[in-house]
Amino acid sequence: MKHGTIASIRPCSYCFALITSLLLSGTGQAGGLVNGAPWFDTDGHLIQAHGGSMLRVGEYTYWFGEDKSQGAPTQAISCYRSRDHEHWEFRGHALDASAATIIQESNLERPKVLFNKKTQLFVMWLHREAKDNYAPAEAAVAVAEQPEGPYRWLRSFRPLQQMSRDVTLFLEEDGRAYLLSAARDNNDLNVYRLTADFQDIEAQVNTLFAGKSREAPAVFRSHDRVYLVTSGCTGWTPNQAMVASGPSLEAPNQSWSPLTPLGSPSTFNAQSAFVMPSSNDPNPEYVLFLDRWIAQDLSSSRYLALPLRFKDSALTLEFQDFVYGQSAAPYWNFSKTPSWEGKRIRLHSVQSNLQLSVQDSGELLQNSGTDDPSAIWTLIRTDSGDWQIQNNKNQGFLGLRTGDGKLTLLDSPSQGSSAWTLQAADQHGFAFHLIHKQSGLALDVLEGSTRLGAKVDLYRPHDTWNQKWYPLPAF
Repeated sequence: MKHGTIASIRPCSYCFALITSLLLSGTGQAGGLVNGAPWFDTDGHLIQAHGGSMLRVGEYTYWFGEDKSQGAPTQAISCYRSRDHEHWEFRGHALDASAATIIQESNLERPKVLFNKKTQLFVMWLHREAKDNYAPAEAAVAVAEQPEGPYRWLRSFRPLQQMSRDVTLFLEEDGRAYLLSAARDNNDLNVYRLTADFQDIEAQVNTLFAGKSREAPAVFRSHDRVYLVTSGCTGWTPNQAMVASGPSLEAPNQSWSPLTPLGSPSTFNAQSAFVMPSSNDPNPEYVLFLDRWIAQDLSSSRYLALPLRFKDSALTLEFQDFVYGQSAAPYWNFSKTPSWEGKRIRLHSVQSNLQLSVQDSGELLQNSGTDDPSAIWTLIRTDSGDWQIQNNKNQGFLGLRTGDGKLTLLDSPSQGSSAWTLQAADQHGFAFHLIHKQSGLALDVLEGSTRLGAKVDLYRPHDTWNQKWYPLPAF
């Protein structure tokens, strides 16, 4: 996805308990991470590992990714490690401008790391662009003796003189390693076999999805098939993930299955980053990690970890609210919230990932700050089966005020009409429409805006993302 300039990181100290000692209501399990909520490291800082990858080394799993704490361009690759896959310790920057002067003029994206048994080196491949444009379209490679680095910058280049944007790595069972790279202005996905030391290109062995404009590749093998998850090219706007499979990355295109939708139409408002096995078993279950980009404040972008499961031989991706890490396999477990009734939540626009908040004037806006108490709501079920939406800052009820018909907070339901219906917005139960019962109008981010501070009001119902909302727990 294309990157832009963003604001600096926002503090959110109250969420630190989310990782350390939170008891998640209704799940019956202590600890855990909330998909789409802020994830924090063991020092209480937002985890900055976007577009990244993980690698299991001994008793630790290492997580590499783009450090967007200073916005774009990205000029540092973070490294975290964890024994239990839930509490992540920041180990520093595995790669930054100290490694090469070219990084000072670069934008680094999608770092992927493999360990080479022959050389005993950790090899990182990534996508390099200029800090202010996407003209270079290069792959880059760096190496280190330890997984956390520091990595030595070797070079950046166009593989076999071809453009290279979003990349991923894949290690086959026979020890051969591959680089997958979006090429020809993202029109094609090229597959390159790497040299034995994983530090260079040996040959181009395939072009997948020619002319289909796929990016954000994430790949894994299950039994006798290689599965490749990709995203469409829509900038920061989420789109429908697709999956295809073939006997191997070198297998001819006619032996690959067609691109098939995976997950919801917006991929739960996220984009694929990488796939990790949930154990060291020969045929483990797999987990897809995704980035939920917040274009207006990239440093606050979020993560999802969702199970990839086979149903009737078809690969499926279903939304889960909570992720639980552990040191023993399976490394991740998942659960859903049985009901949002009576729970403190934040309502996020599917269009922008920003939150519904209310000003002191009663005006409704979308904002990004997770430390905003006016963005916390409670869904209350009435005896008639309708819903009331109560703000936790001043206890007002969202509704139309009698007299001027303004959408605002009512001191009590008797001051206007505050009954709402929740209509499922997709078959996965991820998002819903909020319909004001009396007027029949939908809660809408006006003009489909994705900007901070955009006004929220009622509008004629449409099946558009700016009228779809998804909840996250608020703590």
